Amino acid sequence: LPDALAAFVAAREIYASAGCLRTLEGAQVLRCLGGAKQATEDLEGATGAYAEARAALEEEGMLESDEGAALFFSVGIARRDQGDGEGAVEAYEEAARIRRKLGSLDTPEGAALLTNMGTAKSAQGDVEGALAAYTEAKRIHEQNGTADSSDSAALWKNIFLGLSVHGDHDEALEAYAKTRNLHELKDVLKMGDVTGFLRTLGAREGSLVRQQAEAAERQRAKAERPQDAPKDLAGELSSMERVINLRRKAGTIETPSGATLLTNIGLARRAAGDVQGALEAYEEAFRIREGTKTLETPGGAQLLNSIGVAQFDIGELDEALDAYKEALRICFRTDSLETTDGALLLLNIGIANRVRGDLDSAIKAYSRACHVRENGG
Repeated sequence: LPDALAAFVAAREIYASAGCLRTLEGAQVLRCLGGAKQATEDLEGATGAYAEARAALEEEGMLESDEGAALFFSVGIARRDQGDGEGAVEAYEEAARIRRKLGSLDTPEGAALLTNMGTAKSAQGDVEGALAAYTEAKRIHEQNGTADSSDSAALWKNIFLGLSVHGDHDEALEAYAKTRNLHELKDVLKMGDVTGFLRTLGAREGSLVRQQAEAAERQRAKAERPQDAPKDLAGELSSMERVINLRRKAGTIETPSGATLLTNIGLARRAAGDVQGALEAYEEAFRIREGTKTLETPGGAQLLNSIGVAQFDIGELDEALDAYKEALRICFRTDSLETTDGALLLLNIGIANRVRGDLDSAIKAYSRACHVRENGG
């Protein structure tokens, strides 16, 4: 996330210095900058970036466009995170109005918007409004053949909860059946109080479901206890290094999983400030992936991206770009660029080209990263 934020801050500076910040492309960069700030919990900074993006779109006469709808969607999420539930609903509704006008509501982006709108309305106590939004999102998923996707799974959870709270237990049973096929019951229970529904469900499906529900509640309660908090970085690194030493002794390090563990050790060492130690771990992981013929995989691309970042850290700019380009080649070959890792790789390429002085290449990389993020990466 810090790398993504730095990349979009740099992209904003480039667009501003070129006099093209108040353009559609500039608005896209500003929206991505807002998202990066929001991800680092800088909600005030995110709001400012979104306001700049809106001003750019208004100046271009492009506020009522798919980019404008995407901006209002982002504003809705920011307002939700700020605790402004009513403002979130308003932003989502404006995004939905624009998409309906443009005919782009019946898309994966439209379904995601409606699902978030339903959640916001439910939080405001508008259960009927929430169910209406969820039902429309469900129709879009079924129409697009994405009824079994992860996004649809989240939607079925929300329908399940809404119907349960509303008291429609028979209909909730149907939603539960879908939810159970897509996620374990324990994941559903994390989302709210569904005691009334579970009583009905227990009567219909017997003691096994009750046992599952009780086990899920115990697991959720356990996960909330302070002693179950994540270990600190030093502890995680020490644990991974103990495991890798055991694998060396057992002769099981020369495997793809061994390479993945070494990559994670490298990431932890770099986070702890030991860049040279990170490179040593990455180099061993690289050798293993070459030996096991698993370099030409998404995992290999992630490794090369990490190598590039570490080389950039120590000022080896040309070597970093070579690693990034090789990672990009593998992403294209394995069709894995349209992912979060692909977006971060493109941002790293943009940062390196900016430092090198190649602003055209930097802007191309930033723009491609924005495109990947917009499409769910």
